Amino acid sequence: MNARERFSLTVHFGKPDRVPNEEFGYWSETVERWQREGLPVMDVESYFHLDPRREWYLLTWPLCDCLNATDVNYFNSPIYLGPIPSFESRILTEDEATRVVSDEWGRMKRIRKRMGTIPQYLEFPVKTVKDFGEFKKRLSPTDSGRFPKNWRTRVKVYKTRDYPLGINLLGFFGFPRILMGTQNLSIAYHKDPELVTAIVEYWCDFQIEICKSILDDVEVDFVQIWEDMAYNKGPIISPKLFCKFELPCYKKLIRVLQEYGVDVFMVDSDGNINDLIPFFLETGVNGFYPLEVRASMDPLEIRRKNSKVILCGGIDKFALVKGPQAIEKELNSKLPVLVPQGGYIPSLDHRVPLDVSLSNYRYYVELKTALITELAES
Repeated sequence: MNARERFSLTVHFGKPDRVPNEEFGYWSETVERWQREGLPVMDVESYFHLDPRREWYLLTWPLCDCLNATDVNYFNSPIYLGPIPSFESRILTEDEATRVVSDEWGRMKRIRKRMGTIPQYLEFPVKTVKDFGEFKKRLSPTDSGRFPKNWRTRVKVYKTRDYPLGINLLGFFGFPRILMGTQNLSIAYHKDPELVTAIVEYWCDFQIEICKSILDDVEVDFVQIWEDMAYNKGPIISPKLFCKFELPCYKKLIRVLQEYGVDVFMVDSDGNINDLIPFFLETGVNGFYPLEVRASMDPLEIRRKNSKVILCGGIDKFALVKGPQAIEKELNSKLPVLVPQGGYIPSLDHRVPLDVSLSNYRYYVELKTALITELAES
């Protein structure tokens, strides 16, 4: 069974030869630590014989410039959703520990030089309806630069692929937050709802047009939507505001994608989105990840309430800090319950933190792989 067949059977609650054995990813500082502890300088997933994760098989990637991509490689998403022309990316100032930079979305941010973490955002490009009117001139869905010149060649390759292929989109909280920042967006929901409505409605139509162009040529296996709309205690946006500003756009977008035969829609959000899950399900979203355990995203409880929801992640990354006994407890409490039910891809609930030793990660991978194999044979 190839990776595409395995993924499809898993997310459709079928019976694959085994579930995908993939991970969410790694902080660069963690990999550097492991190399000091003996990890060869090579791809981590290849070293541990893990399956390549979905991130390697995305047709779109909004937060990096992929306009000049010419061949089919991992993490080489060929279709660009960002501003064209993009804003100039450059270093504005720097000191020993940080840099202040401008990025391709017109944001100014301070980043740490030696730690992969969320930047401190200092300035955003959109504050008013007029600002967005100017910004959206860079967001034409028909701009010829969005698709690579070798798109027709890629289409031929995709039609014979043996791996799952997906579309990565920006959600209707995530996108205005990129343009405005969390604080400004939170205020605008109440004081300038016309601005928020203009942004999300335009972005919905923009992404629909991009998706139509893709789906006219390629059959995809999933759509994932980035939001990051919550912290450890709950969502940043209330259910009431979600239903007012986001829910109609999600329904419109998913209805179009369903007409093309897409039936797997997974929302990517850190933090605790439990209060929003019923409303997401109403829109047609049917999957969630990475299910951060310390944010009370318990995959067992979510599945108990929603028997046919697709779940990815939900393994507490901090159990790997504690060592083998904690790892065993975490894996044995979840995989034997969730894997046989279907619709579950077991992985850590975010990128592997720096505190995890190479030996602990190896123990985790070996035990998870053994459990996946054992459950497939039972």
